[in-house]
Amino acid sequence: MRRHRRMVGNIIQERLARLSELSRSELEQQLGLPAEHLVMGEDQRPYLMTSVLMRRPDGSIWAHVYVATGGWDEVEPVIRSAALIR
Repeated sequence: MRRHRRMVGNIIQERLARLSELSRSELEQQLGLPAEHLVMGEDQRPYLMTSVLMRRPDGSIWAHVYVATGGWDEVEPVIRSAALIR
Protein backbone atom coordinates (compact mmCIF):
# COMPACT_ATOMS: atom_id res chain seq x y z
CA MET A 1 0.00 0.00 0.00
CA ARG A 2 2.81 2.41 0.87
CA ARG A 3 4.54 1.74 -2.47
CA HIS A 4 1.25 2.28 -4.28
CA ARG A 5 0.63 5.68 -2.65
CA ARG A 6 4.21 6.73 -3.41
CA MET A 7 3.71 5.81 -7.07
CA VAL A 8 0.46 7.82 -7.24
CA GLY A 9 2.26 10.70 -5.52
CA ASN A 10 4.89 10.54 -8.26
CA ILE A 11 2.19 10.77 -10.95
CA ILE A 12 0.82 13.89 -9.26
CA GLN A 13 4.27 15.44 -8.80
CA GLU A 14 5.05 14.95 -12.50
CA ARG A 15 1.83 16.79 -13.45
CA LEU A 16 2.56 19.63 -11.02
CA ALA A 17 6.11 19.90 -12.40
CA ARG A 18 4.78 20.19 -15.98
CA LEU A 19 2.27 22.84 -14.95
CA SER A 20 4.93 24.83 -13.09
CA GLU A 21 6.90 25.19 -16.34
CA LEU A 22 4.05 27.15 -17.98
CA SER A 23 3.98 30.93 -18.10
CA ARG A 24 1.36 32.96 -16.24
CA SER A 25 -0.39 33.61 -19.57
CA GLU A 26 -0.53 29.89 -20.39
CA LEU A 27 -1.83 29.08 -16.92
CA GLU A 28 -4.50 31.78 -17.11
CA GLN A 29 -5.88 30.22 -20.31
CA GLN A 30 -6.56 27.03 -18.33
CA LEU A 31 -8.16 28.59 -15.23
CA GLY A 32 -11.27 26.72 -14.12
CA LEU A 33 -11.10 24.19 -16.95
CA PRO A 34 -10.68 20.63 -15.62
CA ALA A 35 -8.23 18.56 -17.65
CA GLU A 36 -8.50 14.77 -17.52
CA HIS A 37 -5.67 12.42 -18.42
CA LEU A 38 -5.51 8.65 -18.39
CA VAL A 39 -1.97 7.77 -17.32
CA MET A 40 -0.23 4.43 -16.97
CA GLY A 41 1.34 3.83 -13.58
CA GLU A 42 4.57 1.98 -12.87
CA ASP A 43 2.38 -1.00 -11.97
CA GLN A 44 1.01 -1.02 -15.56
CA ARG A 45 -2.47 -0.02 -14.33
CA PRO A 46 -4.34 2.97 -15.76
CA TYR A 47 -5.12 5.91 -13.47
CA LEU A 48 -7.54 8.73 -14.15
CA MET A 49 -5.94 12.06 -13.28
CA THR A 50 -7.89 15.31 -13.18
CA SER A 51 -6.28 18.70 -12.69
CA VAL A 52 -7.81 22.13 -12.41
CA LEU A 53 -6.22 25.56 -12.01
CA MET A 54 -7.82 28.17 -9.77
CA ARG A 55 -7.03 31.80 -9.02
CA ARG A 56 -7.21 32.82 -5.37
CA PRO A 57 -8.38 36.28 -4.25
CA ASP A 58 -4.75 37.34 -3.72
CA GLY A 59 -4.03 36.69 -7.43
CA SER A 60 -2.04 33.50 -6.92
CA ILE A 61 -2.70 30.54 -9.20
CA TRP A 62 -3.06 27.13 -7.62
CA ALA A 63 -3.22 23.67 -9.18
CA HIS A 64 -5.36 20.93 -7.68
CA VAL A 65 -4.56 17.44 -8.98
CA TYR A 66 -6.75 14.40 -8.24
CA VAL A 67 -5.92 10.78 -9.06
CA ALA A 68 -8.45 7.96 -8.72
CA THR A 69 -6.59 4.88 -7.53
CA GLY A 70 -9.13 2.09 -7.80
CA GLY A 71 -12.09 0.69 -9.67
CA TRP A 72 -15.53 2.26 -9.51
CA ASP A 73 -16.42 0.49 -6.25
CA GLU A 74 -13.12 1.02 -4.46
CA VAL A 75 -11.89 4.45 -5.46
CA GLU A 76 -9.27 5.83 -3.10
CA PRO A 77 -8.70 9.43 -4.21
CA VAL A 78 -5.36 11.13 -3.78
CA ILE A 79 -5.42 14.92 -4.03
CA ARG A 80 -2.55 17.40 -3.95
CA SER A 81 -2.59 21.17 -4.28
CA ALA A 82 0.29 23.51 -4.98
CA ALA A 83 0.80 27.19 -5.67
CA LEU A 84 2.17 27.69 -9.18
CA ILE A 85 2.33 31.50 -9.08
CA ARG A 86 2.15 33.55 -5.89
